[in-house]
Amino acid sequence: MALTADGSSGHGRILIGFAEAVAAPEAAWSLLDAGFDVVAVGRAGRRCTLRHVRGVDVIAVTPPELDAAATIRELVRICRDAGVTAVLPLDDPAVWVADAAARQMSVPIVGPTGPRAACARQAGPARRGAQA
Repeated sequence: MALTADGSSGHGRILIGFAEAVAAPEAAWSLLDAGFDVVAVGRAGRRCTLRHVRGVDVIAVTPPELDAAATIRELVRICRDAGVTAVLPLDDPAVWVADAAARQMSVPIVGPTGPRAACARQAGPARRGAQA
């Protein structure tokens, strides 16, 4: 994989989450193998296997179960500051957060949004009492 002058792959930077999702390592490896840069968001205070995957930066965010509004703000900031070109949610809470943040971000969500994210919203932080 060739790198550009700024050290990136040139294919774009994909944000995946949550880092604790069972699918996270496989998704990261597949994206890395395809030439993408990968950044992941993980719940602050939680351990995850993804931290051991070379080439993946894991950024801690407020768990959406504790403060969904903070998680959404942090996701929007990370997308902007890290130069993310797309967001790939890997589990129901990540689908819910990405959907809630979609209107504030200028990057595509590679997953369900709007009415198609209804199941994730029912299983997401809002159902468990977190404030968005």
